[in-house]
Amino acid sequence: MIFLFCNRSALARLGDTERDCFMRYSSAVQLKQFGLPPEPLIKGAKHLTYHYQGWKIRVALVNGKVEAQHYQKIVPHPTGSKIQEAELLAMLEAEKAQHIWERQVILPDSALNFGASIMQLTSLGQKIWKRSDGAVASLLPGQLELMFFSKSAMDIARQENKATEEKKKNLIPKF
Repeated sequence: MIFLFCNRSALARLGDTERDCFMRYSSAVQLKQFGLPPEPLIKGAKHLTYHYQGWKIRVALVNGKVEAQHYQKIVPHPTGSKIQEAELLAMLEAEKAQHIWERQVILPDSALNFGASIMQLTSLGQKIWKRSDGAVASLLPGQLELMFFSKSAMDIARQENKATEEKKKNLIPKF
């Protein structure tokens, strides 16, 4: 008889609850209000920040589920401020669940606009992966920040972007 044991830390984080995050990372840290607060990962979502083994992890919860995450090293970090290849691969592996990540080729004139609340995912030097369920991972230029967005988060951002475009159209005078 064969038993398979699944380590909780190997399961996907997108879709987790606040309790799951607490169990993995301990309690959330209140953001220090020096200067401007960080831009929300998803407008209107509940945002929590965790400090875990030299990393700052921000999560956005919608309807009680993690829909977006932002990873950044706390400086100084033993491996430097840039996200190393091995760290990137470990995070992609941790976030894959039963899905597969595929690296995306971004063309300069690509129309990958995922909305104002989610950073533009087409900036120069950015690396993008798409998961087979529609989730997206984005390593920002300079390799200092890694972000994950669920398919639901992407849909929310597209709706926001569409609403913003409609508002802009309504501001155009009827000449």
